[in-house]
Amino acid sequence: MQAVVNVVLPVFAIVLAGYACGRFRLLGPGGSEALNGFVYFAALPALFFGSLAKVELSQIFNWPYLSAYLLGLLASAVVALIVGRLVFRTRGAALAVLARRRLDAPGAAVTADELVAAGWPDERIRHEAAHNRLHVALATLRKLGLRTLLITDERGYLLEPAVPVELG
Repeated sequence: MQAVVNVVLPVFAIVLAGYACGRFRLLGPGGSEALNGFVYFAALPALFFGSLAKVELSQIFNWPYLSAYLLGLLASAVVALIVGRLVFRTRGAALAVLARRRLDAPGAAVTADELVAAGWPDERIRHEAAHNRLHVALATLRKLGLRTLLITDERGYLLEPAVPVELG
């Protein structure tokens, strides 16, 4: 019981001290950011190095544990990749429709309804929800590097006519 108190009491004391500092604004406006930087870049690396320096190398490289960890990591990555391909295929469909329109009729826009029909072909979805999904997909395309190439105007969406497009 004494060992639990010796471990748990300091942790709760630190949490309480952090809460009190935040609640009563003892550190000022930039104090939280400065402390986070100190903990992340200085205190934790020093703690990890100090802890690992005292441990036998065979305990650090516990091969059965590392193998199970890496196998779980690989399985999680495969599941995430499969789910991502199924759930987030919309951006590719929207981009393909925009590229096809750009090749067929440079300067012609694709309407939001056309993009929704291409991105979610078999779904019955409310008009507002469909357009919200479309805006999220287009914002993601812009974040991925198409900000200057994806144009929005009163007619709809189009790719910059001056930029060459090739479909593979």
